[in-house]
Amino acid sequence: MRDQFLAGDEEAYSQIYRLYTKELYAFGISLNVAPNEIVEDAIHDVFVEIYTRRENLRKVNNLKFYFIVAFRNRLFLLVNK
Repeated sequence: MRDQFLAGDEEAYSQIYRLYTKELYAFGISLNVAPNEIVEDAIHDVFVEIYTRRENLRKVNNLKFYFIVAFRNRLFLLVNK
């Protein structure tokens, strides 16, 4: 799926989105650092950035870990604005 996404496959991107959004949302809520809307914004921001910078993902072996770290960093950035 990762390789298809990197090649520009929109369906692969949709599958990745569906695969990770619920888990990222649950993780964000469990941190108790931001309201639900901020958690949702952070998820959206991560997926937009991932899509626009997908060429850089060629070096990523574990997408799940990458998403969790990127999401956590984005969430804390939004909280600390």
